[in-house]
Amino acid sequence: MRDIAIVNGDISFEKGFVTGSEEVSQSIAIELGSQLEELFLDEDYGFDMSVLQDKPDDEEIIAEVGRVIANEERVELVGEVLVNQDRKERVAYVQFKVQIKETNEELELDVSLGGTDE
Repeated sequence: MRDIAIVNGDISFEKGFVTGSEEVSQSIAIELGSQLEELFLDEDYGFDMSVLQDKPDDEEIIAEVGRVIANEERVELVGEVLVNQDRKERVAYVQFKVQIKETNEELELDVSLGGTDE
């Protein structure tokens, strides 16, 4: 597949299109971002924000990230997931590996979840 390149949430005309593993990485990042930030008032949609409230443990965050990533059809499996929490800022930095179905290629991704919006 091929998709328009997105950089920092905006279409990048300089970069043009992304394909292959870069497109899958972008798709996962968009899925995590939209599930985390959009439709937050709909309790049946998106990332379960209660996981990031009241000092969640790493296992809860790992389970929720895995659930969201599982929505990406091209991901065969989610490998090792590492969590580093900054409790003061209420941010969880998550590193994980995914394997793409068609190519068996392994991607390593980093995302930050939560944070204070002040």
